[in-house]
Amino acid sequence: MSTPSEDPVLVRRRQIARIVAIAMRTGYALFGVFLVLIVVGLATGFPSPLAQVATICLIGGSVLLAPAMTVTYAVKAAAREDEDGDWREAPRAHQRIPCVDHDRRRRAPGAPPATDLMARLPAAERRRQLLDIALEQFSVHGYQGTAMNAIADAAGVTKPVLYQHFGSKRELFSELLREIGGRLRDQVGKATAAADGPHEQVELGMRAYFTFVEDNRAGFLILFAGETRRDPEFRAEAAKVEDDIADAIAALIVVDGLSEDQRRLLAYGIVGLSETTSHHWLRHELDIDPTDLARQVSDLAWGGLRGLRPR
Repeated sequence: MSTPSEDPVLVRRRQIARIVAIAMRTGYALFGVFLVLIVVGLATGFPSPLAQVATICLIGGSVLLAPAMTVTYAVKAAAREDEDGDWREAPRAHQRIPCVDHDRRRRAPGAPPATDLMARLPAAERRRQLLDIALEQFSVHGYQGTAMNAIADAAGVTKPVLYQHFGSKRELFSELLREIGGRLRDQVGKATAAADGPHEQVELGMRAYFTFVEDNRAGFLILFAGETRRDPEFRAEAAKVEDDIADAIAALIVVDGLSEDQRRLLAYGIVGLSETTSHHWLRHELDIDPTDLARQVSDLAWGGLRGLRPR
């Protein structure tokens, strides 16, 4: 049983190691029975039932031992990664530096050890680092063009370490979309909560939105990219962000004669206005201050809402 402070990666690794140990013991036991049956068979002329049982033991032992040995190798490789050289990116230099002295056995007697530049990363920090590296890779190469090998190499870790945090590339990308979308929703929500009235809420919400785009260009483009839109699971993550922001805007549209559905429809129009404006801004690399852009777009949206007359 793990405690809340225990490293979840190490807990999972121990669980896997226990299962593998049971599989290996069972596999070796089956091979032992197989050998005994071979000896008995040589003495008795290999009657058919004995041969069948021996074959079953041989196949069963092979089925258990082959994957168990492979998983054992992966677990040990991950453990060595943790103990003998966890890597972290050196500040302001895209260069990974090992945290231990791998040349200690070749060092001349009396020579000083290499400097311990970086300590092993805790699981939460390692996961954060992998998400940041993945964001860089996906923003440059896209989802289809990015391999897990490339992410592991860029982070300076082995693939077993990467797969202990994320079971697949799809899982990693989905987690990244959720994380980006959550930060955008939180930033807009906090900004609008501090406003004194509907008009200020629109402007502060727009300012938070465009400031997020300015500070997280790669994340915004990944969240609302065409490649993301083509996958139903990924598209759903982007839709959650749009839905939440549209709900907040719909509550600000107070026009007599408009139904709830009509207000939500108009709110999605304002969300689309912000999103397409951001895409044009980033695509053409325009030199625009997010605060000025937010004021202009919010005035446009608010002026349109004030002039709205239901028919």
